[in-house]
Amino acid sequence: MTSESIANGLATRHNWWEREIEPFAQALIPDTLAYRTTHTFEIAVILRITDHADRAAFMPYAAAVTRRATAAFRTMAAEADPD
Repeated sequence: MTSESIANGLATRHNWWEREIEPFAQALIPDTLAYRTTHTFEIAVILRITDHADRAAFMPYAAAVTRRATAAFRTMAAEADPD
């Protein structure tokens, strides 16, 4: 969901938007890190996390994020489906 300020900041409009599955998953758990330059914000370096991260340190992080995201979506689905 996104929101924007309207009426000179006196109100907020909320909008739902749709994404494909892969870009959504990438936004939740990115597999790359990008460094942008200070003034132009151009991407100077992109690193794949899995190429540089210590597996023992990275996997618990990825698992925790996955558990949290899954729990939130399961709660939302349970609330939407009374059965």
